Amino acid sequence: NSEPKMMRSVAILIAVSQIAAAQLDSTACGRTKGCLFAPQGCNTGGSCQLTMSYVVDGSDMVFELQGKPPSTGYMAIGFSYDMVMGNDSVSLCHGNNHLLAYNQGKSTIPVNGGTRQSLETSTATNGETYCRIRRGITGDGNPQVFNLDAPYTIFLAYGPMNGAGPGYHQMNKWIMPRQALTAYSTTGGFNPNMSTIQPGANQLPTVRSNEDQLRVAHGICMSIGWMIFLSTGILFARFFRDHLPNTQPGGMKMWFHGHRIFQSIGVALTICGFVCIF
Repeated sequence: NSEPKMMRSVAILIAVSQIAAAQLDSTACGRTKGCLFAPQGCNTGGSCQLTMSYVVDGSDMVFELQGKPPSTGYMAIGFSYDMVMGNDSVSLCHGNNHLLAYNQGKSTIPVNGGTRQSLETSTATNGETYCRIRRGITGDGNPQVFNLDAPYTIFLAYGPMNGAGPGYHQMNKWIMPRQALTAYSTTGGFNPNMSTIQPGANQLPTVRSNEDQLRVAHGICMSIGWMIFLSTGILFARFFRDHLPNTQPGGMKMWFHGHRIFQSIGVALTICGFVCIF
């Protein structure tokens, strides 16, 4: 009886040690693997929402993702030729599953990648999720499975699952600088000739996507339109009716010309603001 108990104890200890070890080791970032931290300015002490590491292992890339997605949610890496969602190769993990996908416009569709990708480890502890994905560097000719030996702009995101596929990530997305993913390998460490970042760099600036730029444009148009032009047009109608009573270009008093001009510009900016956001 003692031997089976001992074997069970050993098995439990091994399982616990594996779970404890299943987390992204940020101390190796910039030395033996590349890392990206999101959002901008976060630190490795726990304020990062999503962390990614990458390293070449033989003919494969090994990616680690660690973040704080919603319960049963997903974490995803997108490989893009530009900074706009669409025509991107995607690797994501959710729970004990993984998905190789392709961004067709704003939709993420599963891709049959055969054995090109596998999930090695996935754990969830204290609200933080970790997974390790192994993916072949070459895509075997499938145009929707990119070769990873070229530089890409990296998209990081997490969000809820929507059935068998990823749901909308809302604002939980970050566009990272262009990366040469083959700059780090398990055998050779860091190769500066292959990298677009400096070793040890763990805080990388993000850039605004087109969606973010449109939101900013919406806010600017609405703020200027309502706070400056529309309100000024109302002031003309309220307080300037008796000014220059004998000056009437086109048969209309000056206050009405000012009121009409400012109101028209305010309405035009409001329309532009709605167009930007929708």
